[in-house]
Amino acid sequence: MLTHERLREQLSYDPETGEFRWAVRKQKVKLGSIAGKVKKAGYVEIRIDLVSYQAHRLAWLYMTGKWPQGDIDHINRNPGDNRFENLREASRSQNLCNVGALATSSTGVRGVDLHKASGKYRARIRVSGMRIELGLFATLDEARAAYAAARNTHHGRYAEGAAGELGGI
Repeated sequence: MLTHERLREQLSYDPETGEFRWAVRKQKVKLGSIAGKVKKAGYVEIRIDLVSYQAHRLAWLYMTGKWPQGDIDHINRNPGDNRFENLREASRSQNLCNVGALATSSTGVRGVDLHKASGKYRARIRVSGMRIELGLFATLDEARAAYAAARNTHHGRYAEGAAGELGGI
């Protein structure tokens, strides 16, 4: 397991930009060059001592001196934004609260779908693994508002958009 000391020997980290740079000369790597590769989902991955690590987890270790106990949530939902102010420790459940609508969403709004039988918009939310029906609404905006209110009540600071208006909510 990578230690705080070994990480600081290998890399420097700028908490204001979220960038890691190599602090040592390596084969095919210039001293001071930006470390890591952006992977398919947008997360930055850095290889140290033949082991790959996610940059947001390394940022947490670099700044706090310890590995995160659970997930690291990107507050603004941008997986490539590893500024320390954009990172927070979260449980898996809390981290999943801070996601947008699924790509398969018919409305493009998280927690809202079209209820075909009534022709109205249905809002619902998951809390501790249980689905709560929020009701049927005549307009998408009414359903969106009901979901947003429930989200803020049940998910608090981990609610999608808690750091500002994100993703159409």
